[in-house]
Amino acid sequence: MTGKPLLLLDIDGVLCPETLDGALPAGCEWLGVSGGRVPFDGRNLDRLRRLRSAFDCVWATSWEEEANERIGPAHGLPALPVICLGSSADAPFGTTWKLAAVATFAGERPLAWVDDDLWEDAFAWAAVRSAAGVPTLLLRPEPRQGWTAVQVDELLAFAATV
Repeated sequence: MTGKPLLLLDIDGVLCPETLDGALPAGCEWLGVSGGRVPFDGRNLDRLRRLRSAFDCVWATSWEEEANERIGPAHGLPALPVICLGSSADAPFGTTWKLAAVATFAGERPLAWVDDDLWEDAFAWAAVRSAAGVPTLLLRPEPRQGWTAVQVDELLAFAATV
């Protein structure tokens, strides 16, 4: 890892938009991965290339290590560090089940976190970090769309200020 800010990446609902009734989201094609298939948005190749120049990218996804095996290669990514998240089973509805693991992993490093499952507790945590002088940006894409070009530009602008 370098001294760049962290970029914490989710997969489902961010890189791979969620499907509705099996319909492929606009701009996507099916990507076969062992055990199934996921929507693949080819625009992510350039987005990730640009973001990797500004951030240290880290998987923050329930895919955990499988992200490096099944999703990363199709997106032109080398093996990335993975945050071990544990299970979402015990998390109360309306809370960010990944937050404790993310907070531990991130420590005091500036970060941007892109996840479609961020709740008020995560935004409050980010506000406290930012107020303490640790730049923190959270983006919550619409899961059936995944992240957008505008959000990627927002990430790059954030990294330029850190």
